[in-house]
Amino acid sequence: MTNYPVYLSGKALVHINPRYDMSFDLGVGPNFVKTSSFSEASLDNGVTIPDDNIFTGETKVVLSGTAGVGLRINNLIAHQWPLELDYRFFYLGQGQLKAGNDQVMDNLKTGNNYANAIFISLCF
Repeated sequence: MTNYPVYLSGKALVHINPRYDMSFDLGVGPNFVKTSSFSEASLDNGVTIPDDNIFTGETKVVLSGTAGVGLRINNLIAHQWPLELDYRFFYLGQGQLKAGNDQVMDNLKTGNNYANAIFISLCF
C-alpha cells in the first residue's frame, strides 16, 4: 500500500520567550491510496493452489488529516536562522483491494492507516 497525501495546512507560532516559540500544525486534504501486490499462501502444505488474482489493487481517494506540535529555537545559527523540531501525526484513511472475480462477495479493506513523523527544520 502506498499513500500520497496532499494537505492544505496551517502553522501557528506561540511566543514563549525571545529564544523559543511553540509551533502547532494542522492540515486536511485528499490522500491517494494505492493498493497492489496481493498474494495468497496455501495452508495445507501445497495441496491447494493459491489464487494471487483473487483481489486486485486499486487507487482510492480518501480524506486525510495531520496535526503536529513542535519547538522552535530562534536565532540558533548565525543569530538569524531558527531551528525547529516537530512531531506530526497523520491519519491516512482506509484502502481496499477489489474482488477479482464474481466468486468473492466483498472487497478486502485495509483498516485505518496512521503514520508518525519527526521533522527537523532549518528556516532561512
